[in-house]
Amino acid sequence: MNPSNFEVVQLEEGQSATSSGDVFATVDTKGYDYCVLDVHTGTAAAAETALEILRVGEADTVPTDVTTDTTILPAFSCAAAVAATAENILPAGSSTKLNTYRMNIDLRGRKRYLAIDFTPVLETKNISIIANLFRNNTGDEPLTTQATTADGLRLVASG
Repeated sequence: MNPSNFEVVQLEEGQSATSSGDVFATVDTKGYDYCVLDVHTGTAAAAETALEILRVGEADTVPTDVTTDTTILPAFSCAAAVAATAENILPAGSSTKLNTYRMNIDLRGRKRYLAIDFTPVLETKNISIIANLFRNNTGDEPLTTQATTADGLRLVASG
């Protein structure tokens, strides 16, 4: 892979959040075609969803809040239970492994900035948000969907 076609942006690292506390990050996607967004959280209580809400919005200017400053992307609006505003239901987190929630986002035709917002169910430590940005100079289709694994990867959405 040509290094100029790929960039990794560490948005948050090692942060902690209390129950119902918000974690917010933005990424500038100018010049990129795809984003593989990974949200890493600590372990969850047995058979519990680690996150209450996980959503991505887009904006033309740098947003400071997902709800008021962005257009929330329906395919990337997730909640722990069926909600009128959520497209996807978050899978339960692992109680023995760190959890990764992955979103494969096709940036073509989207606004410049992505905003990521999530709320943990319980206090969560070791939070990390990483945006892997790609340029596609070959005309290939978007990245393929990866399945949920037993090792803590939870695919939330692709689109």
